[in-house]
Amino acid sequence: MPDMHRHRPVATTEITRAQPAHYVHRAMRMGKSPDQQDAPRRDAGFAIGTKYGIILFMRHYLCQSAEDRYNAATAPDFQLTTAPRSTMKNSNLNAETIQVRDIGARLHAYRVGRGLSPEDLAAQLGISRAALYRAEKGEIFKIDTLTKITSVLDVSLPSLLGIGMEYVDTAVAFFERMRQLEEESEQIIGFFGPISYLLTSPAYDEMLKEVLRDSDADDKATTDAVEKLLEILKQRKAAYQQRRPLLVNLIASSDLERFLLHGLIGRHDLPDEIQTRRRVLAKQETLHILELLRVQPIGVQICIIPQTVPSTTFQIFRQSTRSVLAISPFRLGEQPNVRVGVGFITSSAEAISLHENIAKRLWEQSLKGNDAADYLIKLIEKYGVE
Repeated sequence: MPDMHRHRPVATTEITRAQPAHYVHRAMRMGKSPDQQDAPRRDAGFAIGTKYGIILFMRHYLCQSAEDRYNAATAPDFQLTTAPRSTMKNSNLNAETIQVRDIGARLHAYRVGRGLSPEDLAAQLGISRAALYRAEKGEIFKIDTLTKITSVLDVSLPSLLGIGMEYVDTAVAFFERMRQLEEESEQIIGFFGPISYLLTSPAYDEMLKEVLRDSDADDKATTDAVEKLLEILKQRKAAYQQRRPLLVNLIASSDLERFLLHGLIGRHDLPDEIQTRRRVLAKQETLHILELLRVQPIGVQICIIPQTVPSTTFQIFRQSTRSVLAISPFRLGEQPNVRVGVGFITSSAEAISLHENIAKRLWEQSLKGNDAADYLIKLIEKYGVE
């Protein structure tokens, strides 16, 4: 498995000078830093004053007591990233990092997840469509706009700013966030069954489209959400095939067994002929996995884990400036779930380190290459439909 602890040069801008609370609030209202209240705003991207205002606002927002507020006014501030720094190790970072461009990406994902058009959200926020477009590009923000966004989209301010843990309660928003993260990733480590969606065949897309419509729910909101999800998944696969980041896929043997036994189904009360056809399609997709194991495409590493595996799925995105962990309750395999759950996304050094250790242990215990291919042939013979 590729080295998980690469290093790159570090270049950051740190905010270290503390200011009294009343001065902080004045600067925040003005959208400028306490040190640079007369600095002009930048038209493209965040003005440095706006960055300061958001960060100082967040520190005030998170304070719960007078003592906390005093500490917030006198302690070192968050760290702003202005140039690439090391993705590995995240444990080298001693301060929270706000990636301002990501705020716009999260805004876009949450809007899509709520099924709102740009015009609808702009109207509810009381801003123009052009202003919302700039906001989703991670450009100009105002503090009052941020608070309105959290209210309209029903998300917390820390989640919107990416501080601590980001919580995502719709599959559409979660997979859109994954698409965004994958577009900037140099390496992806995925424990997602029965196989990483990025490696699935075109036939799998057609099968998944049919399966996601198995539900009895036929309301317009559900139908629209499924269509949007399929569009996002298509974009994810197209972006991966164009960029070809390194991909490590950890596959649980138990996921493959259930996939072969039941096929890709949304519920178990389907007519027998449909269930049989789904099992045939599942066998064909498993043969596609077998071919990947035999050919071993450049930049793709696949293993099969016959031992007990974690019950949750996760993905680690290694980017040029950081690493990000996504933990998903949503499934695209046997008995897919795209309707209920809360996904977690974080750049926490501890969370990433723990999951990288899990991935490393699973990789070391797994079957690879010809051993994995031979093992998969036996699973197909045992569980695959005739």
